[in-house]
Amino acid sequence: VEVVQAAQGVGTQTLFGLGTDSDNWFRFAVQETAPTPTPTATPTSTPTATPAQSPAKSVKGTRTANGKTGADVTGQTLLFELNINGSKTSFGIPYDPAQHRFWRFRHDAPARIIVFETSPDAANWTERFRASLAADQRQLIAELSAGSFSPSPNPIEALFDNFLVSPSPRMQFTTSAASAREDGGTAQVQVIRTGSDESPVAVDFATSNGTAQAGSDYAAVSGTLVFGIGERIKTITVPLINDDLREGSETFNITLSNPVGGRLGSIPVNVVTILDDDAPSNPIDDSEFFVRQHYLDFLGREADEAGLRFWVNNIESCGADSQCREVKRIDTSAAFFLSIEFQETGYVVHRFYRASFGRQPTFDEFLPDLTVIREGVIVGEPGAQSRLETNKRLFAEQWVTRTAFKQKYDPLNEMQYVDTLTSNTGVTFSEEQRTALIVGLLTRRETRAGVLMKIVENADFIRREFNPAFVEMEYFGYLRRTSDASGFQFWLNKLNSFNGDFRRADMVKAFITSGEYRGRFGQP
Repeated sequence: VEVVQAAQGVGTQTLFGLGTDSDNWFRFAVQETAPTPTPTATPTSTPTATPAQSPAKSVKGTRTANGKTGADVTGQTLLFELNINGSKTSFGIPYDPAQHRFWRFRHDAPARIIVFETSPDAANWTERFRASLAADQRQLIAELSAGSFSPSPNPIEALFDNFLVSPSPRMQFTTSAASAREDGGTAQVQVIRTGSDESPVAVDFATSNGTAQAGSDYAAVSGTLVFGIGERIKTITVPLINDDLREGSETFNITLSNPVGGRLGSIPVNVVTILDDDAPSNPIDDSEFFVRQHYLDFLGREADEAGLRFWVNNIESCGADSQCREVKRIDTSAAFFLSIEFQETGYVVHRFYRASFGRQPTFDEFLPDLTVIREGVIVGEPGAQSRLETNKRLFAEQWVTRTAFKQKYDPLNEMQYVDTLTSNTGVTFSEEQRTALIVGLLTRRETRAGVLMKIVENADFIRREFNPAFVEMEYFGYLRRTSDASGFQFWLNKLNSFNGDFRRADMVKAFITSGEYRGRFGQP
């Protein structure tokens, strides 16, 4: 930031108020030189003033009767003053109207200094004085108030720019604790950005268990809050699960981490208390609760109203026919795995792990990746397909920068890279497909992220992994955990034996009626 003021003689000054506090300001001024020099005030630790190392050179001019030359002819002083938190620092030099025609200050934010300079032509500048600001200096905003030697109590905003003397932006919760009723549906907490809001900043967030358990008392969420220019507040919403267990109030945590463009503030953790409402029966038997829980467990989002009503009506159309209701609940449940939305989000995540590392993801790996790849996507809504394709592309680009991926694949050449990935899929790529991928990398028409994405979306690979992913999601969706090896293999063998028919395999039915699933919400 630079401010240039053409000097016009005695009384000329430019004063800048720092914020709206009239005790904080700095200025340039031309004053009559006092007969006896006034000692410079001894500053406190904030700010520290340092005159320029090279004193201003004498300026040749017409001698007067007392023998003085140049600036001394005027008998005037060009004064620089800085007053912050009651500590005033000043420095003056003999004023020469020609050599000191232009004045300016420069703010060096990383070095935390303000530098005062002069110039005869606004092109060649000489440093005269600098002041250092303490590391813990609170935010100060420079505003212009010209024409008075006294700081204005309410200086108007400068037209040139805002001048910030502040630590980097900080992101934190507004409070360290929050509460919400169990039957309220959601808990909300707010994150604020303090300090400068002139550039974007971001911070990650994630829930973790306290006495409350993810999947039984609340739906785990994680993600990244991005504050745009001028944005100072964001809201995190956590879905609550209204179970029937009379367990008293329980808590979970929301933690901020990995700030970008700023720092964490003094409240990086919020402890949320779920106030128990003692529901009298297992709510999973209620159709609306059952359907909403599937949106949370399989799609990682709240239900849209149209979808919620459709699937609830699908079950309720049976009336009191218990056999019909059982079948409809099974089909409704399976429909969430079979949906286009899940196939294009959660199932894609599964295939990224299989193609890259030759294994399935764990539940703790899967959940945050699902959050990223499905961000903002509701199939059927305007722009959903475009948003989904963008999400998948960005996910692939970020995936290949992960430490585990780089450690495995950075040492490989392009041919080895393609062969390792395709081998992990368990399907045979034609020589034509293999060659096209390798040549694409060698000619730079393809990136490693792009090649990985093409392998992940190979039709044969999608068909091969369908049943393993279906079984995997029984554990992830209903039980909210990684499968045990024996249980996974049992259900995969059974599903394969019925050629993927989940009804004849009784797979979905077994999971939605299991004590482990029903125990998430109340008495099994």
